[in-house]
Amino acid sequence: MLRPTAYCHLLTVYWMLSFAGLSANGIFHLADSLYQEGDYAEALYHYQQLALSDRYFRQDFIVNFKIAVCYLHGTAYQQSSQIFEKLRYQQNDIPEYLDFFYFRSLLGEKRLPAAREIAGTFFDKYKRHYLADSLRLQLADAEYKMKNYLAAELHYAQLPRNRNYKDLKPYLESQIAFCRMNRGQEKEAVDRMYQVIKKYPSKDEALKIAGYFNSKQSLREKYFFTIADVYLEHRYYSDLTANLESYIKGAKDKNEKERARFYLLKVYYARGDYQKALYGFKSMMDAPGDKNLDSRLRLMIARTLLRLDDKKGASEAYLEYSDKYPRRRIAADAAWKAAWLFEELGDTRSALTQYQKITDHWSRSGYQSEAKFRTGLSYYRLRQYPQAETVFRSIKNSRWDNFHRERASYWLAKVYQKTERSAEAETIFKDLSQNLFESYYAIKSYLQINNSINQIVDSHGSLINGENPLRQYTQSIESVIDNFAKLFIIQDLLGDSYAHEELEEKRYRATTLGEWIALAEVYKRLEAYHRAFRVYDYINNKYFADLSNEEKPYLLKESYPLYYDNIVDTYCQLRELDKNMVLAIIRAESGYDRHAHSWADAYGLMQLIPPTASAVADEMDFELSSTQMLFDAEVNINLGTFYFKKLLNQFDDRAEYALAAYNAGPHRVNRWQNITPDDELDLFVENIEFSQTRNYVRKVMRNYWIYTFLDKIN
Repeated sequence: MLRPTAYCHLLTVYWMLSFAGLSANGIFHLADSLYQEGDYAEALYHYQQLALSDRYFRQDFIVNFKIAVCYLHGTAYQQSSQIFEKLRYQQNDIPEYLDFFYFRSLLGEKRLPAAREIAGTFFDKYKRHYLADSLRLQLADAEYKMKNYLAAELHYAQLPRNRNYKDLKPYLESQIAFCRMNRGQEKEAVDRMYQVIKKYPSKDEALKIAGYFNSKQSLREKYFFTIADVYLEHRYYSDLTANLESYIKGAKDKNEKERARFYLLKVYYARGDYQKALYGFKSMMDAPGDKNLDSRLRLMIARTLLRLDDKKGASEAYLEYSDKYPRRRIAADAAWKAAWLFEELGDTRSALTQYQKITDHWSRSGYQSEAKFRTGLSYYRLRQYPQAETVFRSIKNSRWDNFHRERASYWLAKVYQKTERSAEAETIFKDLSQNLFESYYAIKSYLQINNSINQIVDSHGSLINGENPLRQYTQSIESVIDNFAKLFIIQDLLGDSYAHEELEEKRYRATTLGEWIALAEVYKRLEAYHRAFRVYDYINNKYFADLSNEEKPYLLKESYPLYYDNIVDTYCQLRELDKNMVLAIIRAESGYDRHAHSWADAYGLMQLIPPTASAVADEMDFELSSTQMLFDAEVNINLGTFYFKKLLNQFDDRAEYALAAYNAGPHRVNRWQNITPDDELDLFVENIEFSQTRNYVRKVMRNYWIYTFLDKIN
């Protein structure tokens, strides 16, 4: 059996071979390097050379497992299945992985009966293992391809219950529907298909179903506007336009014809033909028609005017909507949009009126707290300081959460500065900065008094020499880590992702400080850095909450680590960037997870979206052949630092402006900076339109100040 001691012995043998200068060792390391990079064809060649040249390696479990994986990736399924089958009968620590990859090889050979048998055994022995669902999905797809629709449906139906498969739910639901359709259960199938396209109109499965509905006359007539929604979502403008024009000509019901006209105008809008769309929307508003379309027409007129850069007209249209339909779900959205347009038009008084209106009329909306704060901020900008003071003080003394009260306190101190009450302002800043590093406004308050991060170092830097209580757990860490030897074998054989899943599968639950630290160190060794620093955050909150951050720099260093710092250093020196800022961005963007892929389709450590990455690569004359390259740490940091440096240059080295542009796009920052032409940095940050971007800028700046502090005390 491949026990941890045997694995260590194997590594020792490799080291001895290296020390002796034998060629087998060089071949092994070359093959392993190619294997880890995913170059399986070249790795296979060298592993085969290794097996031919040395009997020990020829019989070695690890080498043979890797050879089988190389065959599998090269679609040489017969060879891979033969090796995996042989390895299954050897004693080893990873029988579930051997069964899983043997199953995959059998599917590749199209030996479905044998694959079913292995799957059945797997479900009996490892039904709760994370690989079981992956195996079941592959088996379901294979059954579907072989037109075994009942078997396929039974497997698909068991998968949606798994929370890890929530992103696959549209696919699974649609596959179940098509299984039923192919089994003659048309009504049940169509009902399920309809639910899929209503719930997930933006998914590919919805488009597939819409195409199916569109091909059947009875279904096309019944679900015409549902199909239109899907086609509009997927930008199938030509097909949709043809469908709508045909429908308008043939429709007998006046309201249905008006509805089709409205959809056609939405196509013009989506295509960017705003003048034509606006003319049509206004014509429909002026002509008596379907009253149910009135609210939708008003919204589309407002949006179209905004697209045409008619901010005044758009603000008036949004106001008309919110006044006429105050009880509608998006009435507060419309009022909020109008307020922001007034901000961009420089009409602070009208914006103030809207914020007060939102606070009074839509107190339960998601805008209520921000609207009240912006009421105070508007008074501040209008230099009506007594009124601003009243608003900020009321928030400060409210029962709102700490963030809102700290924010209001900070601005109350700013009001005191403007009204020559510097002593009162300083009292608030000192009070806020008591919990230094806890929040953006705490550090901002400290800097209001001390002007420089260097003074934080001068006053707190000596604490770095204090006792680090984590060191006493070093020996216990090593003993606990020995229990995770299987994870390191899996990492070597199959990579980080399988090792991470295996660790989650073990459901290891630490109970003592030493065990929690050990768990964090395991994550580090698995290069799951995003999980390691979060464990240390938990340790900080559970075991060291009574200490201020300045008193525990040893934990700050774990929560603000220097992962990938060699790569960061290289490109920051190349581009004359502050490495602490880049580390701060990485921490905020991905939490050091190089495999991060967001809902916004952003990739890797610095969360680059493909269009931006492609444009930057072209500008750098860098060959970016696929989006998968963005998961490579060096590629991602190379492109990300180039782009951030470009934004810094564009916005005169003002970090907050560049960060806002990095998150929301430079075109939006150009708009937002016009709201505060006096160039007061605090006002710019508060006048970022999107709360997500405001919070992002605050988070990165807080990260930056902490990284700078740690860098200087080191």
